[in-house]
Formats: sequence, C-alpha cells, structure tokens
Amino acid sequence: MAKALADAAEFLKKEELPEALRAAREALSTFRAQKAKPSEASALEMLAKVQIESSNHLDALQAANQALKIYKELKDGKGEASATLTVATAHLAKQTPEDGVWKASEALKQFRKLGDKAGEGLALETTAKCYAMQQEYKKGLEAAKEAVALFAGLKDGAKEGASLCLVSEMQVGLDSVDEGLQTAKDALSKGQESGNKELQVSAVDAIIAACIKKKEPEEAANTVQLALDRFRRAGEQKEEAELLCKLAQVYILSKEPDQGAGPVRDALVIFRSLGDKKGEAKALATQGQILLEEQDAADALRVAESACELFKELGKKGVDGYLTAFETVVNANLMLGSVEEAFSMAVEALKSFNSKRERKGEAAVLMAIADIQMSRNDLDGALQTLEQAPALFVTVGDKRGEAAAWSKLAQLRFVKNEPGLALRAAEEALSAQRKLGDKAGKAAASQLVAEAHFLLVKFGQGNAREATRAAKDAVSIYQDLGDRAAEAGALYVLANAQLMSHANTDAQTTARKAELIYQELGDGRGQAGALLLVSGGYLGEGEFTEAKDAAKEARDLFRQIGDAGGEDSVEDFLDTLKQYESGQLNRSDFMGFYMKTGELGEEAGVRRRPKEKAVDTALSTIEMITPGEKNQKSTMVLFDGFESRQARAPGQRAGRSGSAAAAGAFEEGLAKLPPPKDQVLYSVRWVQARAKAESDTKADPKLPQKIEDRRINISKDLGQPAKSFGGRCGPTTRTFYAMGEQKGV
Repeated sequence: MAKALADAAEFLKKEELPEALRAAREALSTFRAQKAKPSEASALEMLAKVQIESSNHLDALQAANQALKIYKELKDGKGEASATLTVATAHLAKQTPEDGVWKASEALKQFRKLGDKAGEGLALETTAKCYAMQQEYKKGLEAAKEAVALFAGLKDGAKEGASLCLVSEMQVGLDSVDEGLQTAKDALSKGQESGNKELQVSAVDAIIAACIKKKEPEEAANTVQLALDRFRRAGEQKEEAELLCKLAQVYILSKEPDQGAGPVRDALVIFRSLGDKKGEAKALATQGQILLEEQDAADALRVAESACELFKELGKKGVDGYLTAFETVVNANLMLGSVEEAFSMAVEALKSFNSKRERKGEAAVLMAIADIQMSRNDLDGALQTLEQAPALFVTVGDKRGEAAAWSKLAQLRFVKNEPGLALRAAEEALSAQRKLGDKAGKAAASQLVAEAHFLLVKFGQGNAREATRAAKDAVSIYQDLGDRAAEAGALYVLANAQLMSHANTDAQTTARKAELIYQELGDGRGQAGALLLVSGGYLGEGEFTEAKDAAKEARDLFRQIGDAGGEDSVEDFLDTLKQYESGQLNRSDFMGFYMKTGELGEEAGVRRRPKEKAVDTALSTIEMITPGEKNQKSTMVLFDGFESRQARAPGQRAGRSGSAAAAGAFEEGLAKLPPPKDQVLYSVRWVQARAKAESDTKADPKLPQKIEDRRINISKDLGQPAKSFGGRCGPTTRTFYAMGEQKGV
C-alpha cells in the first residue's frame, strides 16, 4: 500500500484531486486493517493535504489531528512536527489564521528541537501567511525574513524565492511599496536564474500587486510583458498563456479592458492547443469580464456561460473559477434586463451545488440570488435567501463569506427599519471579521454595529456607549489603513453616537473633521451631512443661532449639488429648530440624524442593472432621531421616497423628489383625490411598534410631542393605522396625500 500513498502524492501534485482522494483513502483503509500505526498516520496526513486542496477544511482538520494523535502515541517527534504543521496549514485554508499561527508556532519549536532546518523554514512560511491573512504585516515580515535566511542557508533557491515573495507582500502591506517591488524583482531574478517557472509566475504576481498599490499599472504591464516574452522564447507555452491572462487582468484593474482583449484571445488559442481545460476556463472567465466592462453584455454572457461549463467539468478544483464566471453571467443578464433569466440560472446553479453537497458554491449562489431579489425590490425574499448563507459558509470554514453574508443581512435590516435584527447581524459580521483578521472588514462591521445602536434610539433602545466604542474602532482602523473616504463615513457615525450620548462638543469636533475630509474629497453631499451634525451639536448645547447658521450652510450645499431631498430635509429641520428654541420641544431629546442617499439598489449592493434614465438617484433622505419609550406601542410613519409632479415657477424652491419606484403603488388612489395646491407625493409605510399605556395626562409643552397627524388619520386612502395611533409623522408641516399599508413588526 506504499504505492497507493505514493500515487496519492503524485495525483495531488498533478491537481487530480478525486484520484488523489481515492488513493489516500485506499491506503488508509489498508493500513488500518493491517494495524500499521506509523503508516496509518502517514496516510491520514496525506488525506488531510488532499482535503485541504479540495476545500474540505473540516475533514482536513479531522484527518490531520488524528495523524497528530497517533504520532504523539508513537513518540515520533518528526511525524508530530509534520502533522502539527499540516494542522496549521488546514487552519490557514479554513481562514482561521489565529489558530494557524498557534499551530505553526508549535511546529516551529518542534522542528527547531529536531534540528530540521527545512521544516523550520516551512513553519515560518506558514506563520507568515497566517499573519498576512490577519493583516499583521510587521509580524509576518519578521517570519518571512527568517524563512528567507533559512532557505538561503540550505541553498534552496525555489523556497528562498517563494519566501521573498512573502516578504514583498508584507512590505507592500506596510506601505513600503518600493522595497516590496524590489524584493519581488529579486524573487523573479532567482526564478529566472534557476529556471523555476512556478517561482517566476509567483514573483510576477508579487510585482503586479506592488505596482497596483503604487498606482503604476504601466510598470506592472511591462513586467508581465517581459516575463511572457521570456517564456515565449523558451517555448514554455503554458506559462506564456498564464501570463497573457495576467496581462489582461492588469488592464482590467487599470480600467483599460479594451487593451486586455488581444492578450486573452492569444491565451485562449494556446490553452486550447495544449488541451488545458483549466487554463481555457480561466481565460474565458477573464474574457467575459473584459466584455462586460466594455458593455458588451450579450457576448460576455455567451463567453462566461462557456467558462462555467468548463469549470463544472473540473469538479472540486473548478468551484472558485465557476463562481467568478457565474458572477459575470448574472451581471450580464442584469445588464441586458433579463432579471428573470438571471434568477432562473441562479436557482439551477443552486440546485446543482446542493445535489453535489458543494456548500461553498451553494452559499455563494445564495448571495447572488439575494442580490437579484434586491434588484427586483423583493426585500423579504432576499432576507429569506440570505439567512441561509452564513451557516453554509461556516460549514466550509469560509470566514470571509460568512462575514459578507452577515454584513449584507445587517444592511437589509436597516432598509426594513429593523435595527434590532440589524444589530445582531452586524455583531455576527464583526465576530467573523475579528477571527479573519481583516482590518477593513472589521472597521465596516464596527460601523454597522454603531449605526444599529444609534437607530435603536427611536425604539427606546440602543446603547450609546457601545455605539461610541464601535464607531471609534472604525475610525481608528480606517485612519491606519489611510482610507479617507471610509474614515469620513465612520466619523459621521461617531458624531451621531456622541450626540446620542449628549457629548455635543465632541460631536461638533468629530463632525468638523468629517466635513474637512468630505471637502478634500469633493463630496458635497457628505460635507452637507457633516454640517447638519455640527448644527445638531449646537442644538444640544442650546446655541440656536449657531445651529441655524450651520444648518443653512448645509442646505445651501445640498442646493448647489441639486439634492432637492437633502435641501428639503434641512428646511424641515430649520422649522423644527424654531420649536426647540421656543421650548415646544426639549433639546435634550435630540440625538442626531440618520441620512441615506441613493436608491435601494445602490444601498444594498445590487449588481449591475440595465442602463436607463433614473428619476433621481442623487437624493438624501434625512431622518431626525429622538428617543422612543421602551414600553410604548405606536404607529410610525416612515417616508421612503418622494417626488414632485408639478412644474414650478422660475425661482421657486424645488419640491420633494425621489425614486419613482413608489409612485406606481399608489397612483390609483391619488387619481380619486382632489388636486392639492402643491402636488407632492409621498410613499408611506405604517410600522407597528410597542404597547402604549393609555393615559389622559396632558403633554408637557416643553417635551417632544408625539404629534397625531389628523390629516393622515382622516384620509381613507391611506389604509387605517392602529386605533391607538400616536406615532411621529416626521418633522414636516406640509399638507400632503399619501397611501401605504399597515405592517406589523
């Protein structure tokens, strides 16, 4: 059975995974029957390595740990060190890098104790990769440099070069881009000197990463071109074709997809002449991306579908490529306006993955289906679909996918005005990002947590301390990453959290920082929103003149950029400021603003849609947040969108305008109503909240009033709210007609 084990190793090297799996299992079964423990442990370790390459991470961990247990029982130090490193590699593949670092460090100690320099180098290499996944580039750099020194001492040029590529990755991650670029070039030289083709391709990847980070795609393209010319002269067709695909990808990244069309066509010809199905599938997937970028949706669809068929034939090792090509298929259908076709194809793909018990593919397709449902404004359907995804990602150990699913769920819950459920999803996303070690992901999830706590205020819930802590975490991480746009967004959320805590002066300082960044970025809408928060800080301090000045500045900015919705919302806030100043409302109840811009599709991250003229995609809906009572039941009126249908005289201020999506839902009812003086249409949802104790006590005029809008209550076209209706109707005093539905939450 030693032959079966050797066969498994050979099949693994050739990436023939089903055969490798069969051979490894055959060897394991025989060794167990023979009660040959050392051989059984070797077979288990081989099985673990095959399972890692097959993305069966939990099975890989189980096999590796069983091998480790046997080696410990046999007191086989070398086997124990090797199996421990295999466990670490499985954790790396499973995207649990903290556990990977722990096990790789254990293996490193064991190899050092044995005096095994090669094993020590491999353990350091795995440690560096785990640190890279956590974005702990400083620690990763130390480990990678140690590995380079060890392999250099062993005169192992291939391993030394591979470790140099890791060093380059860490240097680029630490923003030492020039150093990283030079290190990658050194690795390429070593690969060329030794004739190691695999190392040369890896070094080219490292050079591309450094050049893209340096924003010099031309240098990346030149490097790839030189390397592929070298392979062409040497007659190395497979590597030439691989680099032609990489060149096309560089052009996609540099927003010059038309330049990539020729190289990818040449790559296809070579892969087909070699009978390389995997290479052909990759080239077709890249060609599909280029065609989609060029707005040639029909050809993109045809090519991507061909790529999907080829990836299917590859089985397990084709899953990742299939998902890339499948995304192009979905996007192309949406661009063509074939939403139902995209949905049908996604459902068929889901059934296929389900029948094969391929959970990674199943989870990814569920995410795509949810995007399609959101493009059809089927939020409930999207939620039902998305809720299945996290558990599937957990099953296959895909932390990144799990975090993405929870984040999308949180965003959808915000859209549906369910901040409590959004908070739970955001916390799950944050937990996954922490385990993954993705700093940008952790910052985004922290921001979602802060936003959820803030929006819970109007339901009489929400934790100001937690909101502030989470928002500060997000700001700090974005500052470390140098992402100014994201930092400004996090500062906006932090300012709201500070208003929620009545730390009004701090909120003003934070909002001013956000305003400056938005100004630098030329983002007028963001700048106006930040100024509104400055106004809120002044309001909290009772400085009404300053509050009005800041609000007027925000209004003028909205007007300059043509954001009628934002302008109108600020006008309403200015009206409300008068009530605060007169004592009608209690300023201590003001806790900030919630601002959303754009259409639902943009908010929810929907995939590409057919190009069409939008009614208005540059509108801001701003909701003033004040606290609700914990045990209150009320009906709140939420304004989803608005749109003016009446021509206005020159110089007249723009009426409310917004997405046309809501208009069709109540067009019929409006036809029955008498024409208003200023025809402004509102999309309204009734949302049932908590129980409210009946009370005859008169309201204190100095406190915020739960205004009962009798114009709404009287209207028969609205659909009737709860009998005990006493909810807020928003800060508007405008006369309007509206329709909607009553919905319990």
